[in-house]
Amino acid sequence: MAELREGLHPQTQECSGTKSETDADENFEAMRHAALSMFKQRTKDLTMVSALTAEADQVEQLNTQVQSTIQKLQEQKASLEAQIEAEERRVKQWEAQLREVHGMLAQMKEDQTMFAGTQRSSEKIVLTLQHFVSQYTEKGGDVSRLLDRAQEATGGRTPNEWRGAANDLRRRGVVLREHIEQIEKQQIVPQALMDLIIEWTKGGWKTSPDYSPALRVCEQLVFYDPEQDVRELVASRLRWDAAKSRTINASTEGAETLVDDAIRELDELLEAVAAVERECEDAGLCCTSTLKDSLNGVKEQWLNVPQSRQLLIDGVRLTEVWKKQLEEQVLVSNLVSERVGTLSSHIDEAESNFRHEKKNSESSREMCNNLQLSWTKALNLVLMHERNIAIREVAIWTVKAESQKLQTKLESILALTDARWGAIQAQVIQLCAAVAAGKQEAAAAQLLLEGTAKDCKSVSENLSELQDTCTKFEAELRHECEMIPGRLPICFTTEPPQSEEETSQTEEEEENLIPETTTRQDVLDELLEFPVGSDVGFTASALGTGLTSTGLEVELLRCVAQCVIAMKKQGLDVEEKYRAWKCRMDEELAAANAD
Repeated sequence: MAELREGLHPQTQECSGTKSETDADENFEAMRHAALSMFKQRTKDLTMVSALTAEADQVEQLNTQVQSTIQKLQEQKASLEAQIEAEERRVKQWEAQLREVHGMLAQMKEDQTMFAGTQRSSEKIVLTLQHFVSQYTEKGGDVSRLLDRAQEATGGRTPNEWRGAANDLRRRGVVLREHIEQIEKQQIVPQALMDLIIEWTKGGWKTSPDYSPALRVCEQLVFYDPEQDVRELVASRLRWDAAKSRTINASTEGAETLVDDAIRELDELLEAVAAVERECEDAGLCCTSTLKDSLNGVKEQWLNVPQSRQLLIDGVRLTEVWKKQLEEQVLVSNLVSERVGTLSSHIDEAESNFRHEKKNSESSREMCNNLQLSWTKALNLVLMHERNIAIREVAIWTVKAESQKLQTKLESILALTDARWGAIQAQVIQLCAAVAAGKQEAAAAQLLLEGTAKDCKSVSENLSELQDTCTKFEAELRHECEMIPGRLPICFTTEPPQSEEETSQTEEEEENLIPETTTRQDVLDELLEFPVGSDVGFTASALGTGLTSTGLEVELLRCVAQCVIAMKKQGLDVEEKYRAWKCRMDEELAAANAD
């Protein structure tokens, strides 16, 4: 029994090792499941975050589309407003044109009324002219009466006779003026006598009272201006009129006294000259001068003055009579010429007015025709403008309806966008909270990963220990397998069981018995390459040198190979899972750090 127990002791150790391995596997599986569940939750969160991010991107795209749509609608609205403003400007222009057309029509109406009034007034003027011409050109009219009165006033004289009489009067007036100028230029006292008298008055003659009359006469002669008297006399005669006819006798008497005074003064001068000559002769001086002859000539002239004056008065009277007749005839002729001129001017004016009215009537007729054409054109233009205005109003109403539809659609889109934006904001807030929770979970997961890494290290250490244990167990198993044929008969003997020291010595001996050319790795490789299927016809001659050196049976080697392959496969699976988990964790950590 002791030997049996000793023989079963390695099996109990193998079972305990298998139990610890299963516990480690269970712990590792539990940790792996926890990590996987945590990473699945993290993956779900990340997928949800990515989905929300994608939805947020879609909402942003929708927002950009909405903004672009809003911008397009605003541009369309601006263009529509510009079109509306342009249409309003066109409507205003059309209204201004209509107002101008209405003004033109009103002006045409006024022109037509004015033309009608002008036509009526021209007809009245034509009738008046016809009545005037018929009134003044008939035999018993005013013109014939004026001509008869002019014939009576002229006394049957022709205009040539009147012109000859007027020319005769002008010639007589010229001759009279020349005679007056000759009278004004005539010297009454010679210049030599005046000089002599002036020299004589400078002496001491003033002291003698006997010569005072002679001195006074000399002074009168010196300071006397006969030209002024003649000028006044002639002027008074030239200014003869009917009003002064009553004083003609008085003026005649004044002229006669003036002539008598002049003749008397000339006589006194002649006497003074004779006295001077006598005194000179008495003094023994020879005094011969032509003064007497000149004084006698002047005296004769003064004696002829009354006769010439009478002739002049008669001529003036006759001239006055002719003048009155001529004035009357000129007045009548002027009156007749004025009336004839007025009549001719009236006739010319009437003819010019008639021609002007005829031209005005023709121009008015043309203007009426033009106005009619312009009215028709304006009416057609107004109708066309009204049709265009109606079309434009319909277009404006349609544009307004479309703009209202677009505005309502835009408002609905904006409301939907606002709702989506609110939902997105709420989702973003939730995502922020989820991200914060995810960060916390990531921190916790990182801590858990650190603990898991530590556990993995401990598990790897345990695995290495387990591998060492497996190698030892394999060596023991090999040793036991080698020793099974020799030990089977002895198992039921009463020999005392070997101690541990003896067992170790036996193992050392057995190890020494293995050839040095075969190694443990070769045996493991051959075990891994060993066919484990029961249906494989594998003989002992096909075994390798390593396996043949063990001396174990093929079935036992197959069982051992199955165990070794299963353990190696499990280790490879664990290693692959660990590597995949580590890669996943590295990626998630990198993504978390990037977030």
